[in-house]
Amino acid sequence: MAAHIPEIQQKVRETLVDDLAAAIKYLQSQLHERSPKQDELFLLLGRFNDARRIERQGTSDADEIRRIDSQVRRDLLSIVSTLTPADFTAPKSNADIRQGHLLYRIPHLMPLAAETRCIVRIALDAEVARENIPLDTHTVEKTLKKFSKSMQVELSDPSGGRNFSIRPDSRCVQTIDLDAEEYTEWRFYVTPLRAGQFMIEVKVAVIELVDGEKEIRERVLEEEIQIVAEHQPAVAKSAAEQPLKNGGPALAFADAPTEPPKTVFKKAERWQQQNLPAPSVPPTEEKDTAPPPLKPGDVTTTNTLFTKPTDQAPTVTPANPVQAATTTPPTESTPAKRKSGLTMVAVPGGTFSMGSPTAEQDRPTIEYPHSVTLDAYNIGKYEVTQADWRAVMVKDPAELAFKGCDDCPVESVSWNDVQDFITKLNQQTGGHYRLPTEAEWEYAARGGGKVVRFGNGSNIADPKQINFDGRASSKTSYSVAGEYRSKTIPVGSLNSPNALGLHDMSGNIWEWCSDWYGGDYYQNSPNSNPPGPAFGSRRVMRGGSWLNVPQFCRAANRDNNAPGNRYDSGGFRLARTK
Repeated sequence: MAAHIPEIQQKVRETLVDDLAAAIKYLQSQLHERSPKQDELFLLLGRFNDARRIERQGTSDADEIRRIDSQVRRDLLSIVSTLTPADFTAPKSNADIRQGHLLYRIPHLMPLAAETRCIVRIALDAEVARENIPLDTHTVEKTLKKFSKSMQVELSDPSGGRNFSIRPDSRCVQTIDLDAEEYTEWRFYVTPLRAGQFMIEVKVAVIELVDGEKEIRERVLEEEIQIVAEHQPAVAKSAAEQPLKNGGPALAFADAPTEPPKTVFKKAERWQQQNLPAPSVPPTEEKDTAPPPLKPGDVTTTNTLFTKPTDQAPTVTPANPVQAATTTPPTESTPAKRKSGLTMVAVPGGTFSMGSPTAEQDRPTIEYPHSVTLDAYNIGKYEVTQADWRAVMVKDPAELAFKGCDDCPVESVSWNDVQDFITKLNQQTGGHYRLPTEAEWEYAARGGGKVVRFGNGSNIADPKQINFDGRASSKTSYSVAGEYRSKTIPVGSLNSPNALGLHDMSGNIWEWCSDWYGGDYYQNSPNSNPPGPAFGSRRVMRGGSWLNVPQFCRAANRDNNAPGNRYDSGGFRLARTK
């Protein structure tokens, strides 16, 4: 075959001039079906087809379509120029199909009408797959007699969607690094739609390329799990002090209890059952001692002790004497030595294109680009920290997952919990703190509305600059592989601020916004200071977290959650009207 490589290269170059898709498919037909370059060609064909779909929809101009096609041609030529005889022969025996370890954690008891995280992991080594997973009755381990570079995992409702709503938070087919000592994880968020006992299916398959398309080669696991879905009874107020099991990361909000729980999402239940809006922040009277006018990017606080912009957090009066033993808030005589989410940065008003460019890779349609104009406002330089939370609320959240790190962002707090925090904070400081709107959040993440992919001003996600799932198995064309920390880290510790000086706008933790969520809101929202839909059942979350792959950490990525749900990758950042 080595003698024919120049002929194949010439054929591809000639064909791509007039028919780019045909050139890709021709090369696919010549390579061995399990050649590593098949995956690269599969992605190229997907980008080409995406451009055709955009062209048909008329959502991008001709110059943008030509740019995409030109980049696909360049990438194809790069693949062609590096062809070797190994690309045309079968991989060595047992190099692509091996035995491995599968672990899945699907809670047998789920709260009705609330999302529960379900996890499936595949790894070469059992101990790697078990990392940070409770080994209880909800966790099942299997030896896979076969697994390969491409694997597919599905979670499905045999009733066709009558019993469960299932939302995946990862690609169905993922590429596994067979040489790395790490696991590949699939995440699903399951919402029981009615009470009772029902079955749910987990299916795992080996994938191969056939005529350029990924198809199932062999189903290696197919099992049914019985789920009990039930209403969660209300609890007395005294039970609020009891810690609950952490909800899952990213978008899940209940996890498997080690024993049948008596309640899940205590605060959520009250508002959802009564169909009432979440508690609002009562108005507070404006102080006469307002801070001086600010220039864009100035750091300031609402603490009236300060008469000029400062990097110190405002003084917070402890809610009771117990506080003094746990957190000493900074004062004028004792400068703050820690980073605080109460440190504000001035954001000038302006007009920008909200949503993602139509050619941005991995963008969903809910990121519809539209023009938005905002008035000036302030936003937190950092995410609110554990120490910030204790200074106001006396103690840590009951479900805090990553305890003992004052400078780490507070997590496992619901939208309703955050409203309680903001109310007390404003009472103690006389300030006017609030959550940012979704538009304010994205404008700030883009460093003042710039066209960038990530919240640190970069178009490439680098684990040295953003805390996200940086494993090789999660790598995309717009990220680099590196450390996966699998937890939150101190705010600002990666020292990668954006143009406004804001830290961790991508990754570390998801951040609550004030808006109700609306999937079609972008197409109907007002152009000036959009507040979000007038009503809804879920609140907006932005930014991605330590848990997520790069796609979910993009500045334009939108997500949502019920206002009473808590999980270990969700926190918040404060805002304030100027």
